[in-house]
Amino acid sequence: MKIYLANESRSAAALLLFVALCGAGAAQPPRHVEGELLVKFKGGPRDASAALARAGMKHEVKRNFDFIGWQHIRLPQGMTGQEGLARYKALPGVLAAEPNYIEQTIDSLTESTSMAAGVSSAPNDPRFSQQWDLPRIGAPDV
Repeated sequence: MKIYLANESRSAAALLLFVALCGAGAAQPPRHVEGELLVKFKGGPRDASAALARAGMKHEVKRNFDFIGWQHIRLPQGMTGQEGLARYKALPGVLAAEPNYIEQTIDSLTESTSMAAGVSSAPNDPRFSQQWDLPRIGAPDV
């Protein structure tokens, strides 16, 4: 019974720490970049369907992710994110379209909050330096 209570206490403390780090009650930043989408084309970002979409929609290509088949685009002036999502999902050759979500990492928290919480941004994987594929997907090099 004592072990269960100790684990329960640790869980409650972890939950409180999570809420403190997330800044509960503070104004939350937007969850995605307005005017930007990530679109997955059936033949990849350099396929004819991607070229047709660009010609028809008049978007700007910010980056191609050839290895995984996605394209990062900026919508044309005046098109909202919701409108863009609906229009891209209706195009032939588009497998998926998503907003360009913003992810908050440990590094983006203030240093004092991280230090006070005892949180490290370095992974605890002993073979982290041997992972050759992380730069390929734009993961940070810690």
